[in-house]
Amino acid sequence: MLDEERLVPTNTMRACTAVVTELSYNYDDDAYRAEIEFITKADWEKELQILFKDLLDDNGNVSRDCANSDTDDGIAYAKIKAVYPKKTKEDVSNSNITKMLQDVSHLLGDTRKIKESDSLMFYKRLQYFVDSKEKNLRESPALATGAVIVDLPGVHDANAARAAVAEGDMKQCTGLWIVAPIIRAVDDKAAKNLLGESFKRQLKMDGGFSSVTFICSKTDNISLTEASDSLGLDEENGPAWEEIVPHAKKQKELKKELKALAETKTTCGETEEFEAKIKDGNKVYPPNNEKKRKKADADGPRKKAKRSSDADDDDFIDDEEEDVEADEDVEKDETTSSPQPPLTEEQIVSKISELRTIKKEGRRQRTEPDQKMKAIRTEIAAAKEADYKIESQISKVCIEGRNAYSKGAIQQDFEDDEENFNPEADIRDYDEVARSLPIFCVSSRGYQKLQGRLKKDPAVPGFQSLEQTEIPQLQAHCKQLTVAGRTTLCKRFMTNLSQLLNSMNLWTSNDGTGANLTPEQRAREAKILQKSLENPESGLEKIISTVVNDLKDELADNINDKYETAVAHALVKATQTSSDWGRPVNRENRAAGGYWWASYKAICRRNGTYSNAQGPHDWNQALSDPMLKFLAGGWERTFTRRAPAVLAGLAKNAGNLFKAFHRDIDSRVRKTGASVAGLHMLQQQLRVYEDIFKDLSATTKESINNMQKDINREFVPVIERAVAEVYEICTNERDQL
Repeated sequence: MLDEERLVPTNTMRACTAVVTELSYNYDDDAYRAEIEFITKADWEKELQILFKDLLDDNGNVSRDCANSDTDDGIAYAKIKAVYPKKTKEDVSNSNITKMLQDVSHLLGDTRKIKESDSLMFYKRLQYFVDSKEKNLRESPALATGAVIVDLPGVHDANAARAAVAEGDMKQCTGLWIVAPIIRAVDDKAAKNLLGESFKRQLKMDGGFSSVTFICSKTDNISLTEASDSLGLDEENGPAWEEIVPHAKKQKELKKELKALAETKTTCGETEEFEAKIKDGNKVYPPNNEKKRKKADADGPRKKAKRSSDADDDDFIDDEEEDVEADEDVEKDETTSSPQPPLTEEQIVSKISELRTIKKEGRRQRTEPDQKMKAIRTEIAAAKEADYKIESQISKVCIEGRNAYSKGAIQQDFEDDEENFNPEADIRDYDEVARSLPIFCVSSRGYQKLQGRLKKDPAVPGFQSLEQTEIPQLQAHCKQLTVAGRTTLCKRFMTNLSQLLNSMNLWTSNDGTGANLTPEQRAREAKILQKSLENPESGLEKIISTVVNDLKDELADNINDKYETAVAHALVKATQTSSDWGRPVNRENRAAGGYWWASYKAICRRNGTYSNAQGPHDWNQALSDPMLKFLAGGWERTFTRRAPAVLAGLAKNAGNLFKAFHRDIDSRVRKTGASVAGLHMLQQQLRVYEDIFKDLSATTKESINNMQKDINREFVPVIERAVAEVYEICTNERDQL
């Protein structure tokens, strides 16, 4: 996305987004700049209170389960050791929250800055900061238009402070990118479960469904056989698969030929060694060819298995290594086998003649062995390259097929969510809503390899151009997201500038064509003008009053009048919901309710919000959901569609009012012989005021939207505060036996 090989934390084995990372364009001279904001003292104090409750037992000692990372005790101890690595268990037991805060007081609430010209060094320096909020600034073309990307740990974070930061960022964002591996996105249920139901309802109430972008990552991770079967691509890929078969057969034959050439070179070497022994007068024994053949046969399958596990590019090299290993094994075997009688003089003469014939033939064959072996290796490499091209084309077809299927599945799920979350809403074209949903199926590895990065990684098949990775399309989409905001700001600036220039022009212009009025006439015209100004003033008051009343009516019809019913519905559900929490644990269906005592206590200790191996648990949200489900449809309808329509009417009606006022004044002043040029400039000023009212309407809409986001997030905190005392009682509950 940023055209960098490594910049933000990445890891192939575990989740690594441990911080909220904000990425924006860097306008400074340094190529890379970062600001690391540490957790505040109040947030860390609150976190330590929870950690101490989890870690210390009733006697104030560190729990014995602190070594088990799967328990709350182990997680709490790991967090404390990460911040205080030198403290032992005894140090923690003998310490307190006040002293722990003092030990890191120089960091709490602090901001550290990093500047580097090299991206790799910048990346390494960032790795030290794993529990903070990062602000990275980089001169990336994708961010050049003012876009700011915020990478969040997820929608459910076990760290309360980090979750609060993520919640604040999500409330302020103008767009939401949901990123998930494409394997999850194409699963029958995974696409619907990428976001929790509560989160999707929050998104709906914020009016944020239209700002969602789905990104399916890791499209290069694909099984060609499974993709061909499940997507019905066997017929399309069939000819390509058949073309690979003769290539594989040819490679096998070439490798045999290469091995034969290597054996020929070895035989010539044995002949020279045999003659050398005879010349030195040493006893000569017949070569144990049978033993060598059996040894080679025994090693054959093992060597073949070894070649299949190695990289294909090294197959022809392994063959020569096999011969060397085989010769060493034969030599060892000959020395350890039972001794054979030495050759007689006649046998030696016959053997020398035989070896000279072999040597002569070998010399003839060795005139160009290296060239032949080099040519064969070239043919093998060419065959492999041809195989790679065919496999790459098959991969391309499978990847594109899965991408198309994924986009369709996500669009359908998105359409279902729109309808299910707003059953009482006005009739809308949900097909069009789904079709307009931006979805990108990207391969960062494919893009990086095509850009010449990740040099240690093998080639990624299936991508011949950057556009096939869809990263360039995503970058263009990122740039396009800021167009609306930048356009609004530019229009606002131009409107204000035009207003200023027109006013200055009116003040300074006097072409001498104006009417020459007496002081009495001027006074009379001024009084008439003042009287005429009362009409637009009263008209504006009436328009604003109408707008306010219309907004109140919308709030009453869609939200306020439904509160009583929604609260009653939530009260009925609350008893059943809280009872389910205390049910015996259902091992086969954990969603049916019931918690182990440790989990129940951990949830109460954290005021109803907790995440563990079973997933996120939010009791406050569960108590609020019945009410929010009842209100969500009307809430979205009011603030996403009705309120903007009412405010648009404000701009239109105000514009019409000023036009009528201008026509009346124009008619009056023409009778008195006023300057035509001045009237023309006033006409220009009228268009400026129309734009001002449109901007005022848009600004009011944005202000209302921001306030309603704050308000619709107050339901759950109110529930949490109301139940806080009960949580405390449950946390302090002890067995009296």
